[in-house]
Amino acid sequence: DNDMPVTSVQAMNQPLPFMWGPFDERVLGCGDPNRPESVYFSKRGNADAWPPQNHIEVSDPGDKMMNGVVYGTQTICWSKEEMFTLLPNVIQGVTFTTLKLGTGKGVISPWGFCIGFKGLYFVAKDGIYITQGRDATPVMGPIQPLFPTRDAAGRDVNGYEAVDMDDTEGIELSAHNGEVWFTYTGAASGLPKTLI
Repeated sequence: DNDMPVTSVQAMNQPLPFMWGPFDERVLGCGDPNRPESVYFSKRGNADAWPPQNHIEVSDPGDKMMNGVVYGTQTICWSKEEMFTLLPNVIQGVTFTTLKLGTGKGVISPWGFCIGFKGLYFVAKDGIYITQGRDATPVMGPIQPLFPTRDAAGRDVNGYEAVDMDDTEGIELSAHNGEVWFTYTGAASGLPKTLI
């Protein structure tokens, strides 16, 4: 029961590209292509040991888990469609219990989140949101038109280029000196853009 990093469906030593922690004396991770809806976790107090049974299906089948973070006293993780928290040891014999936060907002990119001065910021498929670990509130204001809506693609506004939502590798949020930096690929030019 000391596999490194995880035992997948038909593969041993399956690397996990996205890891976070420590939380509840464990390291957590996701990104197994054979179990995209699962979050894995190490043994308590031993980040090098990942027993095969130490995973939990968090999202619905087909809804890929993207990444997670320890925020305050909780761990928040996202799929493409939803935000979750994992509660440790709520039910005897179960290591984590999944709680869907009901925001209907997932993260579009594994790098599309950061802890900022006022909360946890993340990029969903329709814009940038802030959360304190429960509700998700939009924070975009004048850059809202850069993001697609249910009815239309994003559009250029005030000299800023619309977001290419197909290039999720180019979407990233970071926090620095009380500012949130949003990096993305421009829809028309294909060039990287950064908004603060």
